Formats: sequence, structure tokens, C-alpha cells
Amino acid sequence: MAAPVNYQTLHQSPIEAPSKMSHRMPRDCIGLIRYQHASYNVYHATPRIVRLHLWAVPLFQLGNVAAITAPFLLLVPVSTGVAVAVGVGGLVLSAISMALQGRAHATEKIPNEPLEGPVNAIQRIFSEQWINFPRFVLEGGWRVAFEAEQGSNKNK
Repeated sequence: MAAPVNYQTLHQSPIEAPSKMSHRMPRDCIGLIRYQHASYNVYHATPRIVRLHLWAVPLFQLGNVAAITAPFLLLVPVSTGVAVAVGVGGLVLSAISMALQGRAHATEKIPNEPLEGPVNAIQRIFSEQWINFPRFVLEGGWRVAFEAEQGSNKNK
């Protein structure tokens, strides 16, 4: 298991990040997860984007769970309409979450790296939503964005 990331020193200045990470994003799943994890504070540098993710990621996850469990509802005495509604509702929740996160990321000083195709998009989205953001929260990486904001407010 990899050593925990020190988010405080990972990227002292988000503006420096792209030059430090100028190599190509790994294509293998484990390499991609590690790459995303190591660069998380670069692309989640403001409290606004972190706050959005704090509720949008669980929304995405809830939508995924609903969409995946919907077909299994047909195995219990539930109407087909309910199963379809749960499945469609789950897909809609996930889509809304992605749209909100995408729009928020578009306003960041450092935009996300472009997607390299449908497989890359699926890998990046699911690894961020299910692995890297929860890990970022549990390891306390989210505090860096809030501490940076507090530091800039003290200097004013």
C-alpha cells in the first residue's frame, strides 16, 4: 500500500502544478488512480470546488447505486415502473452530479486535463468519485483548500 500523501507539501502553489506534472497521465487503472490521488489538490484548490464535491460526489454515488440496484428490484414484489423509475432516477442523479462538477471545474484556475476518449473518461470519473475523492476527504486533503483561503483572508 502506498504511503499517505502529504497534501500540505504536495503542491505549494497550484500554479506550479502543471509543470511538475507534465508527463502523460497513465493509461492503466492503478497508475491513473495514483496519478489522480497525487494531483488532487491541484485540481481541487479552492474551498468552493471542495464544498461542491462534498455533496456532489455522494449524489453521484447514490445515483450509481440506484441505477445498479434497479434491475434487482424486479426480483422482489415491486412493480416494473418502480424499478425503471429508480434506475432512470439514478442515472439522472449521476448526470446532474457530473454536470455540476464539470461546470465548477471549468471555472478553476487550473483546468482538468482533457479526456483522452471514452474509456479514459469512464476510468477517470469512476476512480475519482469512488476512490480518490473519498480518500482525499478521509486523509484530510480537503483542509488544504480551506486553510489556503483562511491564510489569504488574514493577509487582507
